[in-house]
Amino acid sequence: LPAARALVRSVRYGLNQRRNELWDRLVHLRLLVLFSMIATGIVAYALFALAVLQEVDEASVTAGITYYLVGAVVGLFGELYATARSRRGVVDDYGLSTARLLTVPLLAGIAAVGGVVLTRLGGTATADGLPPLQDIFSLEQYPFGLVIAAIFGLTPGLLLDRLSQQTEAYKKELAQTGRGAESQELPAD
Repeated sequence: LPAARALVRSVRYGLNQRRNELWDRLVHLRLLVLFSMIATGIVAYALFALAVLQEVDEASVTAGITYYLVGAVVGLFGELYATARSRRGVVDDYGLSTARLLTVPLLAGIAAVGGVVLTRLGGTATADGLPPLQDIFSLEQYPFGLVIAAIFGLTPGLLLDRLSQQTEAYKKELAQTGRGAESQELPAD
């Protein structure tokens, strides 16, 4: 009987070690997502500040902000839709899904602006040079930019799908190991 108890304790210890490792991984992923949110926010504000310091005309700044907001809203709704469709277990992810939800609009907004710039440059660049900034960020001359911004606004959700798959695998394994394994006590000899 003491040998069986020692075996049970050993198995329980190994199980608890694995669960702790999985929790640590979830917390680490959350920190990475939060760091990317902070870095992305700094980049977005730096780009906006650069536009203001360079005294870019108001119509171009308004168009850029519009593209950013269209991408952010589409990205947010895409993330909410994906979150609603995915299976969520009873395992807590220590705020990882919330961090993703906060990060996606920032990434989607920057992706939308970048997508508009890339498609506009790809479609209008000539041997003479690149089109002026006023032509790239013009809602009147390039209304299709709103559609491009919406399409590119969905790309961060696609990029973060790998993170979702990894998170769900960790949560599934945590759920399979049992919720109360670390709190169970063995009876005394």
